[in-house]
Amino acid sequence: MNPDDVSLYRQIFEGRSVSQLLVDGQSGDILRANEAAVEFFGRTGGRLVDTQLSELITDLSERGRTAIQHRLAATPLPLNISQHIAGKGWCHIEVEGTRVYDHDARPLLHVTVHDVTEQLRTERALRDFEEIYEGVPVPFYRATPGANGRFLRVNPAFVRLLEADSPEQLLGYEIARLYVDPSERAHFSNTLMQEGEVFRYELHMRTIKGREIRTADTAFRHFDGSANPVFDGVLEDITQRRELEVELSYQARHDKLTDLANRRHCESALQTETERSDRYGQPLSALMIDIDHFKRINDERGHAEGDRVLEWIADVLRNRVRETDLAGRWGGEEFVVLLPSTPATKAHRLAEELRRSVAEQRDAAVTPVTISIGYAGYRHGEGSARFMQRLDRALYAAKGKGRNRVIAAEAPHEMQAGFDQRGQPQK
Repeated sequence: MNPDDVSLYRQIFEGRSVSQLLVDGQSGDILRANEAAVEFFGRTGGRLVDTQLSELITDLSERGRTAIQHRLAATPLPLNISQHIAGKGWCHIEVEGTRVYDHDARPLLHVTVHDVTEQLRTERALRDFEEIYEGVPVPFYRATPGANGRFLRVNPAFVRLLEADSPEQLLGYEIARLYVDPSERAHFSNTLMQEGEVFRYELHMRTIKGREIRTADTAFRHFDGSANPVFDGVLEDITQRRELEVELSYQARHDKLTDLANRRHCESALQTETERSDRYGQPLSALMIDIDHFKRINDERGHAEGDRVLEWIADVLRNRVRETDLAGRWGGEEFVVLLPSTPATKAHRLAEELRRSVAEQRDAAVTPVTISIGYAGYRHGEGSARFMQRLDRALYAAKGKGRNRVIAAEAPHEMQAGFDQRGQPQK
């Protein structure tokens, strides 16, 4: 090695911040150590030089240290070693040995020691994250923003949720195509870009196979290494929960036997319609219906037959009223029909059609019955309670005059004081 090479080698040896040792290839004695090595191993230069290389490897047996030394002398391949370093505790180091020769052709070993503790810790953390990301049964994704955003990464749970054959089928897939309404994607993306995060943002989506699902997306916006915005999120399938909520809401508003609106729903709708009529002057009418001699059917034929009659009457109402009307079971054998935007003359016509349809039915599976009906047109400012009171009195009058008939309600000013809602004297 010429003087210039020696000088360059010395500069490299001394100047690098990586720990470097020059070791006698035969005895294993450390002949030289740079400042980085002295600092790393926590020893003075004098204590480090002339020390056996194997003495620095404290976590192995004597036989193991010798084997490491021989391996370093025979091959330049790196070794990963768990090493206890004074003042630092246990560290993970990577040791590389390269054979060199001095001016007398004596074999030496140029040893480089890298502290890879943090690197291994980071790699372990990444492996743990990968295991969680891939194994957890929660759908994770990473995607680009915008109406035409694409998936960058998805985990197996996400693939299963969207019924894809593989992650590759979703990567690069135009996300808007997974929305029932593609414009909803643009709104979601804009919200996330502006807010920075969203929590359980509900979306109406469809899977790769076309099945519609309801989802809740919890996501946050951040920037990648190139300063480009990306979305990381968790997509939750809430389809069954939404269906259950809809079912419970339906059950809360409908009669279990007849599947018509129940009284609570009817009262709420009546309040809404009377207020709308007062505000906009639209006509509103209603029918109150009672099955004649219904108690006799229960007593003579049993409650099962009574239930069949109630279900049959409900079918008649469903088949005769408009979608904008509301038919409901008021209680027992009584029914109401609310007729928005309908004057009393048309309500009368519908009432007669219903009465005749029931009276003329010849279904052998159901006991023949007749119905009595009271009808009324709403008067401006009357209020729902007064309106229903007039209807009830009209129904009572129809039953009192022989049943199987339709009677119009009295006008509000014709109702006599001192009588209850069925027209009976108050006590």
